[in-house]
Amino acid sequence: MTKNPILSAVTIGLALCLAGGAQAQTQLPGKVKFPAGLKWQTMAWVTFDSPTPSGTEQQRQLAKAIWGKEIESIPLNDFLKNGTKYPSQVLISGFESNALRYVFTSFAAGHAFYPACEDPPNSGAADTPTYSLCPMRVVVEEKGSGRKKHQDFLNYCHLHFDDPDAPAAKNHTEVAVTGNTAYFRVIQYGKHVPECDRAIRLQ
Repeated sequence: MTKNPILSAVTIGLALCLAGGAQAQTQLPGKVKFPAGLKWQTMAWVTFDSPTPSGTEQQRQLAKAIWGKEIESIPLNDFLKNGTKYPSQVLISGFESNALRYVFTSFAAGHAFYPACEDPPNSGAADTPTYSLCPMRVVVEEKGSGRKKHQDFLNYCHLHFDDPDAPAAKNHTEVAVTGNTAYFRVIQYGKHVPECDRAIRLQ
């Protein structure tokens, strides 16, 4: 399985409204062990209604196609009172095999606005976890037939910051695909976070 640039997978997301739920993948049970030689890719970061806009226009279209309902459900910011919503973000990455295309995405917003995500703890300690726990949505397209389906996996770590105090190089989410398995990990404060290791078996 080879890496597929996000932008070449835009049509998958744009047609997602035609796709139903699927049991196309199975999360591996127990503690995840990463095989040697994985080629990790930082998941792209796409923000909405954020003071730090991120993501290309095509990435934004893809994110909206996959998470449009959730993005639209975020309420207006009652502090700013300028017509913008509270911020939300999507992590996104694409891969493909000979027969299938995959898009891995994770949507995050405050728990009050998106209860499926568990916010990080509120603490000033230097080692406080900063990742949220959110569903990972996997979209699959069959190249030959064009049929598409998707499935959500719960309790995946979602992390991406990019500011002077928390640069993206030290605070992000990564994915790697080898054989028929997708692996996920988080880099927080510049260090690998083992409790965030996850894997999904791909059919």
